[in-house]
Amino acid sequence: MKRYSGQAMEIVSGTTSPTSGILLPPTRTHNYDALMEQAATRNNFLLDAPAFHRIFDEIGEVSNSIRQRQDDAIYLETIDIDIYTINKVEFGSIGVEIDFNESAFKCGETNKIRVVVCADRTMDMPAGEVLIASMTMVGRIPLDDPDRSYIYSLVVDSDGDPANDWQIQQPFDWDLFQGADRWYQLIWDHRAMEWSVTVTQLTASGGFPASMEASSVRAVVLGDTVVLFVSMHEFSVPTPGVRLTAFHHDGNFGEATRGADVSGVEPTAPLEIVPDELIEFGW
Repeated sequence: MKRYSGQAMEIVSGTTSPTSGILLPPTRTHNYDALMEQAATRNNFLLDAPAFHRIFDEIGEVSNSIRQRQDDAIYLETIDIDIYTINKVEFGSIGVEIDFNESAFKCGETNKIRVVVCADRTMDMPAGEVLIASMTMVGRIPLDDPDRSYIYSLVVDSDGDPANDWQIQQPFDWDLFQGADRWYQLIWDHRAMEWSVTVTQLTASGGFPASMEASSVRAVVLGDTVVLFVSMHEFSVPTPGVRLTAFHHDGNFGEATRGADVSGVEPTAPLEIVPDELIEFGW
């Protein structure tokens, strides 16, 4: 089954105005506990806000990083992107404390409903603009698959300079990360049976760095959806180019045991520019 639409869904307004950004985070009082309960409800809304731009992706497809080996790729509903969103949202100082730093999205949260994963070198989410990128799969994402590993990624041209972007290494002409200089990988390792997030910033020459980056990224898996929250402070341009990717493998990355999908048409297409429009979310 295939379906594709290049049109975004209608944008529904109704968001609230942000705070002034100068209020201090609340102290841990009974009122604070009540705020945290409200934040849990608010954050369910954050994962699927009606003001977000939604884009339908083609379904029923599967990719391989080698274009000529497309027929060898293994299709799974858990890596087939159905709908994706790319939005910038304004958060005040209380908002980032309650939503991310205190937090209703608590790093390392794992239960039967959702997981929240942060980078090893976790940074607080600063007030200001936050990139919220999500991808909803055709199938529900397993939280503890014992047989297969998954990598869900946000790849970014963080500075608009093509000189340091990742270039394909033959024969991998459909490399999922081409054209980007920074990427956030949410990884399920079925051998270690654990989730992790890694953040890579390429060097000025487009090579791999010596170590992973510290980051504000929060990655959430809930049902059939992955959502990544990243401070826009981590990019040097206000509207970077981005691509969302989903990938599965059996632990050995073999050509006959893996499969992938990307937002948009295919991996060689230009990255999509983050909308300049800023969604105000309150707090």
